[in-house]
Amino acid sequence: MKFLETVTAATTHASIAISAGGLVVTTVCLFLQVILRVLTITATWTSEIARYAFMVTVFYGLAAATDKGLHLVITVFSDRLGIRVRAWYAVFAKLTLGVFLAIITYGVLLTANTAAGNNQSFEAFTNVKICYLYYTIFVGLVVSTLNTVLSTLKDIGHLLTGKAGNQ
Repeated sequence: MKFLETVTAATTHASIAISAGGLVVTTVCLFLQVILRVLTITATWTSEIARYAFMVTVFYGLAAATDKGLHLVITVFSDRLGIRVRAWYAVFAKLTLGVFLAIITYGVLLTANTAAGNNQSFEAFTNVKICYLYYTIFVGLVVSTLNTVLSTLKDIGHLLTGKAGNQ
């Protein structure tokens, strides 16, 4: 049980750090893009790096929010359940999210491989392949799926040992 908690916490902390780094990179690139446009300097690389960094922010943030329970939820149904049943319902919801993420992860991998085979680029004047963006999303989704599964197993362990209120 302690191992699951340690691994989940480490994955969550790493996801938060990577997501925050992606947000900083996105902000810096967009700031540079505005400044360079004022100076009439073309810098297409800022747009592409900001695009990648934003995807890193989103998909690693997804991984961090899953373990901490920070996703938006509609609680009309779950509020009417008893405390013990509500805890198992939360596990079921996380498990469903994990399955959903696994399916999307597989779809993104297929899309990335197709884009790599088609040799598609973002813009005609650059040589940055769009498949790199899809692979970036794929890695973020793999981490999100892994963290969701670890978090679900941790929650099941807490419920089975009677420590559900101590999370």
